[in-house]
Amino acid sequence: MGKSAVIEDAIVLAADRGWPVLPFRMDEVEADDRTAQAVGLRLRLPGSPAALIAQVAGGGPALLVVDQLDAVSSYSGRIPEVFEAVDEMLEALATSPNVKVVLVARTVDVEKDPRLTSLVGQEGTVERFALGLLDDQAVRAVLEQGGTPAEKLGAETLALLRTPLHLAVFSRLTKAARTTAYRSLQDLYDRYTDEKRREAERSLTHEAWPAITQQLVEEMSRRETVTVPYALLDRFARTDLAVLSSAGILLHAENGRIGFFHETYFDYLFARSFVLAGHDLHDFLSASGHGRRRAVGEVARHTRGRTAGPPPAGVEHRPPSGAGDGTPRTVSGRRRPMAAAAPLLGPVAALGTRLEADPRAHRPG
Repeated sequence: MGKSAVIEDAIVLAADRGWPVLPFRMDEVEADDRTAQAVGLRLRLPGSPAALIAQVAGGGPALLVVDQLDAVSSYSGRIPEVFEAVDEMLEALATSPNVKVVLVARTVDVEKDPRLTSLVGQEGTVERFALGLLDDQAVRAVLEQGGTPAEKLGAETLALLRTPLHLAVFSRLTKAARTTAYRSLQDLYDRYTDEKRREAERSLTHEAWPAITQQLVEEMSRRETVTVPYALLDRFARTDLAVLSSAGILLHAENGRIGFFHETYFDYLFARSFVLAGHDLHDFLSASGHGRRRAVGEVARHTRGRTAGPPPAGVEHRPPSGAGDGTPRTVSGRRRPMAAAAPLLGPVAALGTRLEADPRAHRPG
């Protein structure tokens, strides 16, 4: 089961018990949002999410879900300085033990970012829950349901599809494409992009696909976010944006923002554009901020996918966010104002891996 399913179940369980629930995502805020108040305003809330949920709870049980915490990780996040806002919220809720908080991040970020490591390392207050890859039987069951004999794919592809995101992307390919072996998420995205573009361009105006996707990639890179205000695409026909949403390429956030269906797809398109434009990776590295440094690794991987060889000097090989690098996934729980995905009755918090969302879902991953 992917992180998305675990968190959704936690939210539903809390709501069914009558708890007020306030979920939000840290990848929908921007680098300037360094206070809890600023995060709330960015999300079109009247104030700090922590203060609001505590006020609504009125002393009763409530749940605050902070998804995509790795967006503010010092290891792979695009806006690590915004962690200050999360820390402020946790401090504010220290006096409200009735409010449980679910924090969601990738295992690698929890282990590599000292701030997150310290957060989950508080003995007696934190419990971590592993969210592993899908087992082979589950993958084969999904393939069989979709009419794809697992034997045709080979061990390498079956291993790749144990990551929920990869299996979701694979399942959206045409039947013919689902009989082909794939070595990486990049290979899957190559085929996915080709098929979805062919399908969408039957309804799009001329050159709408490259114009819209390129503007999104440039704005997201410049802002170091994975969603942008919807108004930035005002020059494009609403029918074209609707076509790309229907095709599973774009997703509309709830706070007037828009992005690709998953952060790894943005990484893929960014790297593809960068390589095709012939930009210099070393120049980009020296001129980039922390968030865009993370994109450098994706460019290096993309380049190696086209021409074999080691990454450029000074470029650290880091697994792409949510890309399913084969590392264990973790959900961790923290007693205090925290809650776990399963035992919501106990004061525990979840710290887990990136959302490997189904591309058909209504929010970016």
